[in-house]
Amino acid sequence: MRGEIYRLFLVALVLLVACASLEAAPIHSILLPVDVVVQDSSEAGIPYMGYFAVGYYDTLGTAHPLLFDYHPPEDPHPVASARSYVVILVDGRPYINNYQHYLSPDAPAGTCYLSQYCTGASRLAGTTINTGFYIPIGGGTGIRVEQNLTPMVWPSTGEKTVRFEYNITNEDASFHTVGLLLVLDLLIEDEAGDRAPVQTGPFYTSTELMLEHRIPQDWFAFHDTPGESTTTVGIGHVRRLGATNPSRFAIFDARTDRGIYPIYWDFDVDTTWEYGDVAVA
Repeated sequence: MRGEIYRLFLVALVLLVACASLEAAPIHSILLPVDVVVQDSSEAGIPYMGYFAVGYYDTLGTAHPLLFDYHPPEDPHPVASARSYVVILVDGRPYINNYQHYLSPDAPAGTCYLSQYCTGASRLAGTTINTGFYIPIGGGTGIRVEQNLTPMVWPSTGEKTVRFEYNITNEDASFHTVGLLLVLDLLIEDEAGDRAPVQTGPFYTSTELMLEHRIPQDWFAFHDTPGESTTTVGIGHVRRLGATNPSRFAIFDARTDRGIYPIYWDFDVDTTWEYGDVAVA
């Protein structure tokens, strides 16, 4: 990869069915009913840049989470634990945007903390919250990463959604192997809680699932086990709007006693394990 831009999108769409102390405050971008929030701050000299969460407002104006760690503007808690996060892999070295996971003794040797390579404060441009990172390779050049989170209207349905876009540019004169891993710790709705059943393409399973190479375009979250009477509470679009096709997609259990979370890059799922705290990557 040299002098190229790779664009990776993941869009988490909310279907609102009728039956369904840091040094800076978080930045919100709201396109009702969807609210995306990005942390842009530091504490004790440690940067927390680009941490994100997503929520939505119901018809009564009450805020609900879609990702763990979400708090509405009227309850301005920081996005501190970053249960959902991004990992940039450069020549086999993971750059993780989660400080706790970076410090963990389970982190692979050589793991770096992505926030320390932030190029400046996150900014709100229109409805997009932009955060930039620059990973140095040597000789004053490196890998530029832009994170753009945008609440938007889905073109074909008119539903509100959040678009996760990552632009990765190699500004070095040499080739580098670069990858991106996006981990989303879902918290779809109060009744379904952490255990919202998820289906990807034609595949529904109550246990962990890994798909490689041939990735369906969408995943679906349900109020209960899919059937004729179940309610769809969320849809994620993985490879639409011109997004780079991911090489793998996983549904897994993010509970700490499962032993798979946090994910740094390589991981295996257990297709016999029933997830109790659903996450996708």
